[in-house]
Parts: sequence; C-alpha cells; structure tokens
Amino acid sequence: MADWKAEIRMRLGGLNLSPAREAEIVEELSEHLEDRYRELRQQGATTEQAISAVLIELSDDSGLLARELRKVEHAMPSEPPVFGASTRRNMIADLRQDLVYGARMLRKSPGFTATAVLTLALGIGANTAIFSAVYNVLLKPLPFSDPSRLVVLEESHSAERMSVAWPDFMDWRDRAASFQGIAAFHSSFFNLTGREEAVRLYDLDVTWNFFNVLGVKAELGRTFSPDDDKMGAAPTVILSSLVWKTTFAADPNVVGQSITLDGKSFTIVGVLPADFEFLYPQGVFSPIEALMEKGSPILDRGNHTGIRAIARLKPGVTLEDAQSEMKVVAAGLEREYPATNSGNTSEVTSLQGRMVQRSRVMLLVLMGAVIIVLLIACVNLANLLLARAASRRHEVSVRLAIGAQRSRITRQLLTESILLATLGGASGVLVGNWFLKLFRALAPEGLPRLAGVRLDLAVLVFAIGLSLACGILFGIVPSLQASRTDLQAALKQSAGTSAQGTGRQRTLGTLLVFEVSLAVLLLAGAGLMMRTLNRLARVDPGFRYDHLLTMKFELPAFRSTTASNLAFYAQVDSQVRSIPGVTSAALTSSLPIDGSNWNSVFIVADQPVPARADLPGAAFTPISDDYFNTMGIRLLRGRAFSDQDRPDSPRIAVINEALARHFWPDEDPVGKRLKQGWPEWKTPWLEVAGVVADVKTEDLTSEVPMQVYLPLTQSPARSLILVGRTEGEPLSRATDVISAIHSLNHDLPVYGVFSIEQLMSRSILTQRIAATLLGSFATLALVLAAVGIYGVVSYGTGQRSHELGLRMALGAGRSRVLGMVIRQSMAPVLIGSGVGIIGALVLTRFMSTLLFNVEATDPLTLVAVVIILAMVGLAACYLPARRAAGQDPLAALRYE
Repeated sequence: MADWKAEIRMRLGGLNLSPAREAEIVEELSEHLEDRYRELRQQGATTEQAISAVLIELSDDSGLLARELRKVEHAMPSEPPVFGASTRRNMIADLRQDLVYGARMLRKSPGFTATAVLTLALGIGANTAIFSAVYNVLLKPLPFSDPSRLVVLEESHSAERMSVAWPDFMDWRDRAASFQGIAAFHSSFFNLTGREEAVRLYDLDVTWNFFNVLGVKAELGRTFSPDDDKMGAAPTVILSSLVWKTTFAADPNVVGQSITLDGKSFTIVGVLPADFEFLYPQGVFSPIEALMEKGSPILDRGNHTGIRAIARLKPGVTLEDAQSEMKVVAAGLEREYPATNSGNTSEVTSLQGRMVQRSRVMLLVLMGAVIIVLLIACVNLANLLLARAASRRHEVSVRLAIGAQRSRITRQLLTESILLATLGGASGVLVGNWFLKLFRALAPEGLPRLAGVRLDLAVLVFAIGLSLACGILFGIVPSLQASRTDLQAALKQSAGTSAQGTGRQRTLGTLLVFEVSLAVLLLAGAGLMMRTLNRLARVDPGFRYDHLLTMKFELPAFRSTTASNLAFYAQVDSQVRSIPGVTSAALTSSLPIDGSNWNSVFIVADQPVPARADLPGAAFTPISDDYFNTMGIRLLRGRAFSDQDRPDSPRIAVINEALARHFWPDEDPVGKRLKQGWPEWKTPWLEVAGVVADVKTEDLTSEVPMQVYLPLTQSPARSLILVGRTEGEPLSRATDVISAIHSLNHDLPVYGVFSIEQLMSRSILTQRIAATLLGSFATLALVLAAVGIYGVVSYGTGQRSHELGLRMALGAGRSRVLGMVIRQSMAPVLIGSGVGIIGALVLTRFMSTLLFNVEATDPLTLVAVVIILAMVGLAACYLPARRAAGQDPLAALRYE
C-alpha cells in the first residue's frame, strides 16, 4: 500500500508552508486518498491499478502545483490506468466518494450539523404535514369514476343558493342535455331500533341512479334499481362501509336482512366500498321516491325541502357550458311557472370544489405559511454555510492546488448540502407525522376527507423532493462562492482565519433582506388573525351562553303523530326540570350559532306584496315556552310564549329586532301580522306577540338575519334540541338528562351533547386554528430571523475587526463605533421590513375570508409587525455590535 502522507508531503514541498499548516493538509488529504483507494479496490482494481489511479487523480495539467506534480510522474506505472482516470471517471463512484467525504465533514462539525438538521426538520415537517392535508382534501381525486366531470346543481334566489324543488328537478332531468345523468339527494336521519341500544344514523335519500352517476358499485350486494325508487315500493336501504363495520360488526351476510328505521322495516340490499365519501357523513342510503306519499309537501313546486342534485357532464362539455344551459332551463321554468319560479335560477359547481369550499382558504393560507417558514430556514442555512465556507477556504485552496477542478469543488460542497437536507428531510418526516396528528386533532368538525389525511406515498415523494430542493436552494450560493477562492491568498492564511470578502458580505446582506421580508409576511398574517379573534371575542351573540347544556334527538318519522309529539314535549320538559342542578329547560328546532334549519320567504299584512324575486326571507324557529328565559334572550316588547298558546289557540309569533326594524322602524310591531310562505299559500296569518333581541344564528361572523319564533305547540317538529341551564358545569348533568329522556323512550337516540360554550368555540374554530398555527409559524419565523440577523452581524463584525480596531485606535469612541455598527446592521432589516410590508399588502388579501371586522391591509397590524421586527432585529444586532466595540484596538490590529 502506498504511503499517502509521504506522497503528499513530497508534492507540497515547493509551497514553503509552515509545519503546522502542512501537517493539517497532509492529514486531511491522506484520509481522502485512502477512501478513494478502498473504493477502487472494492470495484475490482488490483493494488497497483488502484494506487496508480489515485496518484493520477492528484495529477492535472492546470493549477499551481502542476510543476511539482510532474516531478513524481516518473514513479507511476507506464501503462494507462484502468480505473479512476479523469476522462473516464465513473459518476456513480464520484458521487459515492462525495457522499463519504461530505458525511465525514458533517461528523466533524456536530453542532453545526445538529442545528441545520433541526432547523430543516421543523420546516420540512410542517410542510409535509400541511401538504398532506392540502393534497388529501384539495388535490387528491375523489374516489369516483372520472370525478372531474361530477357537478352539483342547485337553485338560487336573489344570489342566495337554495335547494331545488322536486318538480323542478324532474324538469331539469328531462330538459338538460349537458349531462349523462342527473340524480337527486336529500339528507335526513333515521333511528335504528330493535337492537340492544337505539342508534341514530345519518340518512341520504337518493334517486335510484345516484350511484350510477357517481360511478360507484356496491362492495356487497347491489345499488338501487328503478323498481326500488317508486312511490309505494318496499323500503330498501344501502349501508355505508362505516355503518356496516361499526353497527353491524362487518357481518358478511348482512345483505337481505331486515332492520327497523323510525319504526318501519327496511331490507338491506348493499354495502358501499370503504373509500366512499360524499358531502355528508357516512350513514345509510334510501330511495327518495319510495319515501314519498301522495299530497306530500315535497311535491309542491314552490316548496324547497333541502333536495340537491348531482350530475355527470357529458364528454366534451365544460362546467361553463353546463352552467349556461342550466340558466336557460331555469329561465324557461320561470316563464312557465311564474307563481313559484319567479326570480329563481340555477347554479352549477364542481363536486370536489363544493366539498372543500369551506376549508380551501384556510388550508392554502397554512400551506403558504409553512412554505415561508421553510424558505426562512433555507436562508438561515445558506448564511451558516457561507460563514462556514469562509473557515474552509484553506481546505478548498489545497484541493484546488493539487489539481481539483472548481466544478468538482462546487459539486462536492453541493453534495454536502444535499446530504444535510436529506438528513433534515428524514427527520422532517418524523416531525411531520407529529404535526399531522396535531392538525387532525385541531381540524374543524366536518372537514371533508379528513380520514384520508396521512403520510402516504404521494406525501413521502413530496418530502423527498422538498428535501432535495432545499439542499440545492440553500447550498448553491455558498458552493459557488467557496469554489471561487483566491488560491494564492488562501494558501498563505492560517487554518482558522478567512479573508474579508465584500462579495460574501453582500450576499449575506441580500439573503438577510429576503429572510426579514418573509418573516414580515408571516407576522402580518398572524397579527391579522389575532386581531380577528380579538374582535370575535367582543361580539355580543344576543344570549347568555354560560351554564347551558344542549343535546339533540329526533322523533320517529313513521309512527309519531302530532298529538303524541306534543305529549312527549311536555313529558321531557317536566322530567328535565325535576333534575337537581337544572334550573330551567326548553326545546327548539335550532340553536343560535349552530345555524337555523327552517328558512322561508314570508309576507307582512300591512305592506304591499313585493315581486316574487324580492320576497323577504327569515329563519323560522319553533321553540317551547321557556326558551327565551333559558337562553337568556332579552324580551324587548310584548310577551313571550306561555302554556296558553295551544294548538287550537290563535296563531302567534315573536320576531327579532332585525325584522322589526326592517318593516316597522317607527312603529310598534306588536299586533302586526305576517304569513310564512309564498303569497298564494293558505298558511295561517301569525300575529306578532313580542319582539326579542337579535341573536347570531349561523356564527359570530355572519350578519343577524330576520328571525321568527313560533310556539312549538303550534308548529311541531321531529328534530329537536333540548337546552338546559344548570347551576354548575353543564356537561356534569348530561348523564342525568339523557337518562330522563330514555326513561320516556328507550328507543330514542340522544346525540350532539355539548355545552353552548363548546358550540361558541367551535363556531370560530377555523379562525382559531388559523390564528394558532399562523402564530406558531410566525414565532418560529421570528426566532429564525433573529438568529439569522445575529449570525450575519457577528460574521460581518468579525470580518471588520481590523477596520473597527483602526477606527478606535484613531480616536473613535466605543459608543460611536457601537452606533455605527448597529446603524449599518439594521439597514437590511429595515429594507426587508419595507419589502415585506409591500408583499403583505398584496398577499394578505387572499386570507380576507378568514378575517372579521379587520381589513387585510389593517395599518395597525402592519405597523405593529414592523415595530416588533425592528425590536428583535435591534436586539440581535446589539450583542455582536457591543462585542465588536468592546475589543482591544491594539489586539485587533496585531491579530490582523
């Protein structure tokens, strides 16, 4: 085996290096040559061939040592080498050599390596987690045949979307030519009884061709046939995979069995695939027409009962084509049926877009935030590598001196960066899995396709690609700069010093401006969300939401009567009020904040009836007697409901302030009359008995709609919500209240058990998640920016030690030097803040739908961001500036 150290000493003899300097170079290069020798031997080269190839790799026709290298050429074998010649260099072998060398260099700097890997792991981990959510929710194709051609059809009135009337749907199906098929669906619930415990199941009533339009086949059994979907047909049902597994224990013989839903027997005809997911939670499916009866309100063209339609576009037909045709169809129906269709048109949206419309903005904003965090991390690492490259100039210069090409040096350093990024990416996948669990725990209830959010193959490919991109991004500039080393100057330096480089300093300053501007963007987004939460906390919902317990139940559809329902209401009210700790109780068909489930047009008696397209709408809500008292809703005028308002009593209503202001701004509304429904309907007139304060019905961010409260005794409902005010923690009484309801009807499932405070919190969950995650990412960005500023200033003052020492030696005071350094160091911080503010003015507009009572360009937020970043930058500049100003001038001059 060759004596590599002796060989290197001989080749370095003409450079007149100091003994210590020469020893460092010999030690470093001997390890490199030994690695290359072993590699060639493993590839099959003989000992002589491997030695010859390694020695030839040291030889080159260019470089300062070319003359010295030629002196030893006579010692090499005369035959051409088989392995390792530069003109026939094996790229795979070179890559392996670069990786081995890069790994050794990273091991020699464990602090730097750990810092870089941790920084990247956080950035890549956050990106991997959020990308997993974005991919699965927004980008991943739906599990249907050719899902891009699936659309949802709805009617709209006065720019407000609404469900389609059943006769209109039938006309759509007959007249529209843009679709291969149109199916209808309507959401409801069933109570599954006849088992040990009653179970509430989500139900989707569908036309028989619903699954054909989606392109879905049953996993077990079959889907519906035309015979199943006829009025009077034997009731049939299809189970979702989730219900089949959780409720029927994945019984393979479930097809053909009979089950009792709302007191009626249904035959199970099929089970859907496990990956089936639609707009609504997984439950059961039943034929829509088989549940209809002659004279049912659903058959009225003016009655919109929650039916929607789904359709499959014909090949070659675009969404815009279908929308244009449906507008024409709706216009035709408006001309034919002006009494019911005046002002109505249609809307066509993609199924995937409809499924993710509520979460799209939040996910895209979070994706943008984590990309910014990763870019900041990459800038910080680029700064670290630039500073590290300065300390490795002697290593690079020696490699250039013995014949290495500059492109090879660049590739070697870039390989180290990519290796570092790979380690960060591998760690980032682990961190991303933790972030993903956190996201799923925080995700809003009902987020579509949440179950599919996981680190699958597509996400891992993304993480790998992101790691490689990061390695190139933060490694390319330091690699190029390091390979441009001034060879003669570098060889004459000691190993621990680096020459002042104005080019490197300019690069560091440019990167710092970029880093600060990115931090400003994140801080601005987080600040706007914090302001939004602050504004939401000040919103008056119109009721007292403390100490309120709520739960839902639904009376059977097929065996309940109005009389039995009214009796049950009274029994529930009496039983719950008797529970210790419950001070009052009431029933309602919908809760504040949770959304109204009965919106309708109406007319008032003492004013002209407007055109059909201009008819007003209100949220009609049946409630029991003590509802206003239990909820803490203020009665402003008139009276509330009482036990005197019976089914046979005169019909009355209580309205909210918004409705009173709209129709009777300067009059007393008590005694006025209004009627629900279209003008031609024979619904009874309702006399206004009282006016109550406005209550937020949908969520805290929505405007208060006009609202009409009806006595539950005069407008019975099957789907009910029990509200109870308690003395202590509301949920502590939940078990007693559920037991009281089950004592009256054991087969009645009780669900949706919450405190109203939980509902209030859930109503702003999207904003809270955005604020929490953006705030976390902004904090991380601020820390990274502070580290970056500190590092750049420290490096800069170190490079200027001679200049600063000379200034102080000539009489400049320490405070003057300190101020000069801080002023010069703060320049890129302030420039970056200005660039970031300009970017924020543009980009924050995309998150406007997440904001409440705050403009996307809110000046207070932007000013606060600049002040915070300036303070952090000042602190990061002060420490290295004070250290530089406190040095001994003579020592600095002697050192240089």
